Parts: sequence; structure tokens; C-alpha cells
Amino acid sequence: MGLGTGTFVCNLGSVLMGASPRSHLARVQALLSLAQSGAVLVFYNLLGAIAHADSATGAMVTCAFVVLACALAAVLAPPIRRIGPPALVRPIRS
Repeated sequence: MGLGTGTFVCNLGSVLMGASPRSHLARVQALLSLAQSGAVLVFYNLLGAIAHADSATGAMVTCAFVVLACALAAVLAPPIRRIGPPALVRPIRS
């Protein structure tokens, strides 16, 4: 779980920050942090309930299917497929 969150933050998070207007960077960063914290809060409890009701293997299989579904949704979403690396911003000279 930590590896997936770290991969998201390092890759897609930086692309989203680069595509955001400079005036909204703090808002986008706060929204990313909120989304990550919300996902951890909800899914850790859900996976714990599945592990308690079934087994740890069942929780991991559920986690694998959710990650696979998210990856497929990301690959099939045209807006995400069109995102490229952010353009270099030249410093403002006075």
C-alpha cells in the first residue's frame, strides 16, 4: 500500500502539480493530500474488515483487484492518457 501511494505521489502527483496554474498550487497539493488520506482511512478499514471476516489472503486479493481496476480506469481515461510532462517554466527576470 505504501509503495502504491509513493508511486502515485512521485509520478501522477507531480504531473498534476505541473499542469496546475501557479496560482492554485497550494490548493491542488492540499487536495492531493486529502485524497490520499481519505483513501488510506477508508481502504485500510475496509481491508481490515475483509481480513477479519475472511483472511489476509482475501484482503490482499481484494486489494489486487481494486488496484487493477484503478489501473485500467487510468489507462482508458483519455484525459489521463493525454497528460505529458510539465513544460519547463523560465524564471521571470526583472
